[in-house]
Amino acid sequence: MEKRRSLQVKMGQLWTDSSKNFLDRFLTDEADKADAFAQAEDFAQRLQLASEYKLLVVLQIQTKQMKSPETISGWVLKKRINGCQIILKLLDDPMQWRIVDITSIKKMSQSPLMKENRRDEKLS
Repeated sequence: MEKRRSLQVKMGQLWTDSSKNFLDRFLTDEADKADAFAQAEDFAQRLQLASEYKLLVVLQIQTKQMKSPETISGWVLKKRINGCQIILKLLDDPMQWRIVDITSIKKMSQSPLMKENRRDEKLS
């Protein structure tokens, strides 16, 4: 009987702790911020690779001011602004450049690293 009561107390404590942790995580944005930071770091590394090999990238971006996401494509220039923004030479109009904040990128796709997919002319 004593073991059963002890087990019930431990289970109750575990339930209380897990509920408290769940609620705490739900109310704080730290986990979301950590996930967003990790995703931005991943995008930054992939964009650096795309810049080095002059690969075509397709980005889906969305900012707080935008009602729906926007899709843009082009080549990443080697110059970076403040380490958190990139300059994209647009595919539609190569004379036009676009500054993109890395944190606004929601999805990214790039052409495979193959010779025929590289743009060999100087971009910057």
